[in-house]
Amino acid sequence: MWLVLTRRYRAAAWAVAAAAVLVVGAWALIGFDGLRDYPKLLRVVQDVYAQRSLSLSTVAGALGASVSVSVAIAALAGVAMLGGAAVVVRRTDGDRRAFTLAVGACVIASPIVWPNYAALVFVPIAIMWPRLSPAWFFGYVTWLLGAVTPKPSVSDVCCRPADVPEQAWAWSHTEPVLWYATAFTAVVAGVVFATARLPRTRAGVPGPPRARP
Repeated sequence: MWLVLTRRYRAAAWAVAAAAVLVVGAWALIGFDGLRDYPKLLRVVQDVYAQRSLSLSTVAGALGASVSVSVAIAALAGVAMLGGAAVVVRRTDGDRRAFTLAVGACVIASPIVWPNYAALVFVPIAIMWPRLSPAWFFGYVTWLLGAVTPKPSVSDVCCRPADVPEQAWAWSHTEPVLWYATAFTAVVAGVVFATARLPRTRAGVPGPPRARP
């Protein structure tokens, strides 16, 4: 979407084509086994984990929304961020700002989010702050949120496969922790918006050259 917003249509077409070739090619290696059942599998996974991860869908589900409504809320939030990207792309430093919001939209709109998803935000952070800065430590904040969250009781969770660690299974199969999902979403969104709004010159990175009169 960022490539389309910045009118890099050829690059966008190449990206779509490459993704299609990689997906179809990889599936062809196994004779397209499971291709028909894959959409159903995705729906089942979404029904189970959309309200048991760290997504905005989880926040909505913990507040009483159904799975379909929760997923819709997250999708609308992602679309809103993409709308913001479409607005800022024509402004000063629009490429970077739009890219930052597009990356944030990927995380916010996803119905299933795990802590490692926050690593996506390091890409716009690295563009904004090429050298070590306080923003680089934002990942520790998301880690700390998980560290101080009360761990679910493993004894309350059934049907764990033998090769899956008890705590990992418990984290994703118990009732969602509302404040953890809310705090995680707020931290990711806050870092994204702050990075998108801050001028590059404030981060020690030269801004775009100005045209001479």
